Amino acid sequence: MGAIELSRAFGFLGEDEVGYLKELAKYLDPNPVIVNIGSGTGTSVLALLESRGDARLYNVDIECGVSPFGGLGNAEVALRDADMWGKFSYYPVCGDSKVVGNTWTNGIVDFVFIDGDHSRAGCEGDIRAWYPRLIFERDGRKKILALHDFSSEFWPDVINAVDEVIVKEYRLKLIDKVDTVIAFWAEAYRED
Repeated sequence: MGAIELSRAFGFLGEDEVGYLKELAKYLDPNPVIVNIGSGTGTSVLALLESRGDARLYNVDIECGVSPFGGLGNAEVALRDADMWGKFSYYPVCGDSKVVGNTWTNGIVDFVFIDGDHSRAGCEGDIRAWYPRLIFERDGRKKILALHDFSSEFWPDVINAVDEVIVKEYRLKLIDKVDTVIAFWAEAYRED
């Protein structure tokens, strides 16, 4: 079962959102490092690896096992069901994504997809913890920061965190928004 089939079965990410994640991943330079925050049913992990088999993908979730709300175990099941387990550079990381981001020692990151704690503090904390990992060193590679559930009626705090931190404070340039996935180039926008 691939990402589109998981989308149809569980609906954590819509089909258009799956397609958009795959499109975003294609913008990246060769051998990208991708961080996926929040496992859900594994849909985003599958989409990113289906699009970029050359990626090192770190999947961060506070839930280590299988859960109806999402967890690393769910992503493992999805990868196994898709016959993708052990065939890619996939690294599950169990822990609070804000702590993991603030203590990250695995080098530069090219793409961060945030779909974890949807509270204002959680979403803002993830943005603040992971954005520096994208811009730590100006290496000339394309960098993307994307979030799920932006403009969703169920998660207004995501809108507030994006507007306050990403748009007003960091002044990142919008790539596009598809359904509730919004993506930005992770470099400060400057009027030249």
